[in-house]
Amino acid sequence: MRKIFAFKVIFLLHFPFEHDIMINVDFCIEYLFAKYHKEVRPLANIKSAAKRAKIGQANNLKNRSAMAKVRTSIKNFEAAFNAQDAEKAKETLAVAVKTIDQAASKGLLHKNNAANKKSRIMKMYNTLQA
Repeated sequence: MRKIFAFKVIFLLHFPFEHDIMINVDFCIEYLFAKYHKEVRPLANIKSAAKRAKIGQANNLKNRSAMAKVRTSIKNFEAAFNAQDAEKAKETLAVAVKTIDQAASKGLLHKNNAANKKSRIMKMYNTLQA
């Protein structure tokens, strides 16, 4: 999303508004995206190494998505905690612990890191209960 916004800004700087704005913006986005966005290709000379590089890129996307879920679930719990909503905090705590455990089981988080995250949010929850 940020890239498209940057392309719109580049368009506004380099092209005068002579025609319909929507047509120019759409054209500019497609043109500049094709010009500046280059697919990252593996530099491997061996076919199996190139395949592994592609698999690594796919795994990177999955891992980033899973870690984003962990961060989001923790933020949702913290939002419920800050709102002093005990019921919502209990629900979001269960979701957060589950996502942290899943990330740890997949190797995205070290088991001690996962334990520290769970301990921190459990401590917050316990202060809310008291």
